[in-house]
Amino acid sequence: MNDLLSVIVPVYQDAASLPQTLQAILGQTYTNLEVLLINDGSQDQSLEVCQAAAAKDTRVRVLTKEHGGASAARNLGLHEAKGKYIAFVDADDCIDARMYEAMLAVMKRQHADIVNCRMVRETAYMPTAYTEKSVTVSDQPLTCLTKRGCSINSILNKVFTRDVIGDTHFDDTISFLEDKLFVTMAFFNAHKVAFVDNVFYHYLQHEDGLSWQDTFATWDGNFRVNERIYWRMKESVKAGTDLEQAAYRNYIRSVLDLLRYAVKHRERDLYEETRSSYGWDLMQFLQGQKLGFFKKLEYQTYTSSYFLASLFHYHFGKKKLLVSRKGRE
Repeated sequence: MNDLLSVIVPVYQDAASLPQTLQAILGQTYTNLEVLLINDGSQDQSLEVCQAAAAKDTRVRVLTKEHGGASAARNLGLHEAKGKYIAFVDADDCIDARMYEAMLAVMKRQHADIVNCRMVRETAYMPTAYTEKSVTVSDQPLTCLTKRGCSINSILNKVFTRDVIGDTHFDDTISFLEDKLFVTMAFFNAHKVAFVDNVFYHYLQHEDGLSWQDTFATWDGNFRVNERIYWRMKESVKAGTDLEQAAYRNYIRSVLDLLRYAVKHRERDLYEETRSSYGWDLMQFLQGQKLGFFKKLEYQTYTSSYFLASLFHYHFGKKKLLVSRKGRE
């Protein structure tokens, strides 16, 4: 059982989609796996679906907890997982049958700590015919965090060794970009990562399953994740490098996103608190970064004062929207 793969699936109100997801996981050509179904306080028939699957296949384990969100469910799965390798699947997504066989073969052959495949967003599962595609390997994992076109910030299209995860866990107080934080911390522990060019993971989009919403929790999570990554990067990477600068820009933009949210939703206390706490960092960014005239003007109006930011981005914005609507009538 040394090569056991633990697949962690948080389940919340997924009775309708879970059977298809389980069929895709249990139908993998790599059969040495355990599937941990974490029932996160579902009120529909999800638990019954989980229990029925466990009755039919001994590789399925069902764990039940009070509702606490996907991160808390995944943490329970990590605590209970017995595998040398770890993967995550959402209960309303699908994976192709050769996914784990192909990725684990690369992991073992290359002695990689993390293997990443491509993923596709779909409204209905459309299996991808398997052909062996190219593999790239890097022994500088942190430099891969800016790699485009491979869904680098997602946990769903990856296989991790248990060792590279170590004590890393999901911050269950964050409800947005928690995947990005987990992946980044795992990359700090990694010595080698591999990228498989196959599309194996199918992220199924649903009308009632929006992953992004214009709420304080979203923008607060965006800020907290990028702040933590920046400071971790600042501790570990030489100042001025592309990686450190990318983390710095993401951090500053997350502060600006909080200011935008505060102005849009008339949250003056949030605006003043954010500007007071991070005003110096914003000023340094505006002085040191090469920005286009209009982008710099936009940032300056957001950071100068609540009155000016509201005047430009709330009152003028509403007036412009009304004029636009009248022109279409």
